[in-house]
Amino acid sequence: MKQLMTKMKIKNLFSAIMLCCSMVANSQSAITIDPATQRYLGDESDFKREKFVAFHALFTEPDADFEKFKKDFNIDSDYMGSRRFYYPIAKAKNGKIPAVKKTYDGERKVFEHIATAPPSALFYDKKINYGKTDFMPYISDVSNYVAKALRDEWEQVPRFLEPFNEPMVHAGDFATGLKGADKKAAIEAIVTYICKYHREVARAVKSMPELKNVEIMGFGSAFPEFEANDFGLWKSRFKQFIDIAGEDIDILSLHLYDGSGVNNAGGRRSGSNLEAILDILQTYSYIKLGKPLPIAITEYGRLVPNQPEWAKATGAVGNKLDKKVTTKVSNYHPVTNSQAVRSQLHMVMSFMNRQNELVRTVPFTIGKAPQSAMYSKSSLWVKQADGSYEYSNRIYFFEMLKEIKGKQVVVKSDNVDIQALGYVDGNRLFLMLNNLNDNANEVKLNLCSAGDVKNVNVKTLKIFADKEPVLKNLKSKNAPENITLAYGETAVITYEFKNKIKFDSKVVRTKYYSQTYLQPIQAGKNLNFTFDGVKGGVGDVVLRLGIGRKHGLAVVPDSIKINGNVVDVKSDVIKGYDQHTRKQFFGALEIPIPANIVNNGKNNLSVEFADDGGYVTSAILQIER
Repeated sequence: MKQLMTKMKIKNLFSAIMLCCSMVANSQSAITIDPATQRYLGDESDFKREKFVAFHALFTEPDADFEKFKKDFNIDSDYMGSRRFYYPIAKAKNGKIPAVKKTYDGERKVFEHIATAPPSALFYDKKINYGKTDFMPYISDVSNYVAKALRDEWEQVPRFLEPFNEPMVHAGDFATGLKGADKKAAIEAIVTYICKYHREVARAVKSMPELKNVEIMGFGSAFPEFEANDFGLWKSRFKQFIDIAGEDIDILSLHLYDGSGVNNAGGRRSGSNLEAILDILQTYSYIKLGKPLPIAITEYGRLVPNQPEWAKATGAVGNKLDKKVTTKVSNYHPVTNSQAVRSQLHMVMSFMNRQNELVRTVPFTIGKAPQSAMYSKSSLWVKQADGSYEYSNRIYFFEMLKEIKGKQVVVKSDNVDIQALGYVDGNRLFLMLNNLNDNANEVKLNLCSAGDVKNVNVKTLKIFADKEPVLKNLKSKNAPENITLAYGETAVITYEFKNKIKFDSKVVRTKYYSQTYLQPIQAGKNLNFTFDGVKGGVGDVVLRLGIGRKHGLAVVPDSIKINGNVVDVKSDVIKGYDQHTRKQFFGALEIPIPANIVNNGKNNLSVEFADDGGYVTSAILQIER
């Protein structure tokens, strides 16, 4: 009887939510917020600020501006920053490994940051032809040295060791002087050695009980264009990495950027491309290792250009410059600096919606910089003429996340381009919205009852291409019925109720991964995927399909069947834009599925396209029950 009553309650809950949605179906977009239903992503519901509120720097010395920043933006007082380009491998010079001094005993305390290094720390001699050299003895020796140095003499042992920063895009740097087949062989060998170093250093660290709290991540992939060369780049890079090092490392790490330099000017990862990248990583690690590996995004945001006058004065081409040239010309411009915030907010909401799958996300916003420095364009503080530092427009990222805390609750968006998340803390509800659509979008806000509203604050941030951002705070005694969001605009609506919000139900999201992936598409041929151990029930079901195809080919399958039942695609299922500025489409489709066609246990999916070419890269059944 108790189970029956529980099922009736849940069924009534979802009926009520769907009724609320039907009442606002005529508006362009509708958001339904249910503050009384707690949402779990796997086993996580509480918002973990340390996973999302971060920046790309490390303060090893006291700094008054940094301390004020932490206090003003609700950041833990112990936070030192997120990423440091230094760990023991940096002390191995020219292939000579130093002796280790015994300074510490027992289990080592870890500091909550990521330590990394350039790949040149391993590939120290550009005269070596790594395609014809057995480099494994040195890799083994230096891996053991790194572990011993961390255990015995390193003062601030990092919790996360990311052996290299963007190593594989620099593989060609260590094959200088070679041409043709010799260069190709050397680059392939270097890539494999990078994978093997991760494996060896992970094994060395894990062999020492004193370092049990250190986690190894990799490979710090830059601009992961998995779809390049008919997904050959995926196979030769991240697939090979997982095949070689996956059983020994703890976390997969990569960098995600909008903007030029990704694979096309103006290309965006925000939206479906980002989702497809993370889905294929988790699907393949599930297939290979029996579990999806957690992920760290150790840099993300938008690649912003250098100022033309600065580039001319320094001889900079891209991010390379003539270091012999010194200049006082500024590379900081407030409008350019602010462009990354739009991308950071796009992406962080995708990450927040995967909280249980991610260990850290670090927007590429650096700490302090003089205006003549290259990365003043990306800094949080900019040096003034009097020597003081002032916040750049990068501060708006932290402003929009400043108040958010509490337990996640159910929020439904009927538009895949409108990202929406809600959190409840005591008598307050925080609703965060973000528009991925190129056009402005009017959003109907349907707040299911949680008691009497006392006060509401609506904070909005618009980022413009040609002028500085505009932040607004509007206060009201009444809950707004709608809000219009421009492209890239973010809103945080804080509802304060007269009484504490109480949960009367909960929803748990689970993802089920198929045992097959990266299936080539042939016209008229069924591609089949199986999901085992599924727990169905009343709730929302989304089929996540990764699709990689040339522009001009159909992206949505002509036929989708779950357990023989036809699934109709009735709405936009591509988060964000259509990727027309990228060389080809590679994105995740998020397709709503009727819950009543999902079985307990085994479920079969078949998809079919009418045209040839490309791949279904992953298939994930996402259930919120």
